[in-house]
Amino acid sequence: MKAIDVLYRLVKVYSPSGDEDEVANALMELIEELTGGTVQVWRDEAGNVLAAPSKKGEYKVGLISHMDTVPGYWEPRVEGNEISGRGAVDAKGPLTSMTLAFSELAKEEVPVLLGAMVREETDSFGAKYLKENGPKIKFIIIGEPSNNNNVIIAYRGYAWLRVKCKAKGGHASSPEVGESAVEKLWEIYQRAKEKLSPATVSLTSIVSQNAFNVLPTEVEAKFDIRYPAKVSLDDILKAFEPCEVELVDGLPPAEVKPSSPVPEVLS
Repeated sequence: MKAIDVLYRLVKVYSPSGDEDEVANALMELIEELTGGTVQVWRDEAGNVLAAPSKKGEYKVGLISHMDTVPGYWEPRVEGNEISGRGAVDAKGPLTSMTLAFSELAKEEVPVLLGAMVREETDSFGAKYLKENGPKIKFIIIGEPSNNNNVIIAYRGYAWLRVKCKAKGGHASSPEVGESAVEKLWEIYQRAKEKLSPATVSLTSIVSQNAFNVLPTEVEAKFDIRYPAKVSLDDILKAFEPCEVELVDGLPPAEVKPSSPVPEVLS
């Protein structure tokens, strides 16, 4: 089976985060076809699809990608050796490559685990579940697109923050004697972008209910922050003081040395 055929069968199934059952079934069928039913294929409690020559508690190598996409579907198109459609790049393309590689390794009964995670585009629930409850894996290769053709050895962490700022308010006709919670938040946001560089600080939501002629006394905002190892989570939280900061979700950054076994083999 050609790679383009495998990818098309995955891309034509709409699979936004939290709605992966149909694509999970399609992937499991593909694995069965590619391996002739010689491997074990199952779904864990999170809904991840896992496959291995035999089901056990520890593997030396894991090929891990994800099968969900961001919302929005269009009919996939194939032109020669190219395909377009939701998820063709992120990440059903890498998942296809790993599935085909796994099917070849399975012929020699190499003890490799293939994993297709759920909800990567939202809260990474599948990956978190696998890490805490799945089999142990010594070396992991992540199938995720980037704008780099080389082996990626570092991955930024993320922090989702809910930030609430308060101010004394005032009348909009005399802002010089009042204080706006929105302006206070904006100033802190601008400072945070400077302080936390090279991290990216994205304001994704802002809510403040007020009359037209009154300076807001309270505002709530959401931030998506992606940060490298040189920036700490403590730095991130302190950057938004004196406003109230809540860490809603997050994962720390990950980095390995270029001389580590996996990047050395892949380079």
